Amino acid sequence: MAPQHVEPLYSDHPLSHIFPLCAGQPLEDLADHIKTHGLLEEIVLLNNKILDGRRRYLACLKMGTTPHFRHFGSRTTDGDDPLTFVFGQNFHRRHLNSKELISSKSQFAIMAVKTQKHSQTQTDSANLHKVSRSSVQRVKTVMDQGCAPLQTALETGTVSIRDASLTARQDPAIQIKAVEMVQTGKAPTLSAAIKTIIPNQSSEEANKNPGSIVLKAILTLQTLVRQLDRLGMYNDETKTFLTKLAARLQE
Repeated sequence: MAPQHVEPLYSDHPLSHIFPLCAGQPLEDLADHIKTHGLLEEIVLLNNKILDGRRRYLACLKMGTTPHFRHFGSRTTDGDDPLTFVFGQNFHRRHLNSKELISSKSQFAIMAVKTQKHSQTQTDSANLHKVSRSSVQRVKTVMDQGCAPLQTALETGTVSIRDASLTARQDPAIQIKAVEMVQTGKAPTLSAAIKTIIPNQSSEEANKNPGSIVLKAILTLQTLVRQLDRLGMYNDETKTFLTKLAARLQE
């Protein structure tokens, strides 16, 4: 009797996306192994989402095998930082090519900034796996000064950390145009896009353009909202004030 496929009930935790899923043949091989030997290592959950073991979970569903779970923190060896846990669990046991290796280190730096928990554990893990302090600082520059499209491009791996941090220092209108050029294939990198943009419109000219000034103000507001939200200060009163201000700017 063929195994019955079961629909997934658990979604992935965002921190699990630091590493690629490794589907295809590796998933098929794991499913066959689980069919023969059972699930040997429990799937780890955090807030009822899969923190570690996405591929094991999919393999169980594929073979109709009941997956077994445990919660992060149920073992003392888990530590108290889920980001460090995921990175440590997967960095050495996966066969990553050079591109995936760079990407995983970039994602670690991004998540370290987004979670705003720069603990000693994370610092030790970053040093152990050769994630440079400058990478974390560059990501912070993008999150503090970059427009939303630039931040998204960094998080999805469309642009490099170094390129994004340099672009974040540009006028917001130039940031948006540069990201658009990379995404549409008109420029290979953000730096190349900016070299094309700036000769046609200098920063001084952009700042004199009323439309650009309004856009810059709106993007600044968006950045302020993200920072307030991360600090837990984005309450109803603040939201109402900023919404009215944004509406006035667009009149």
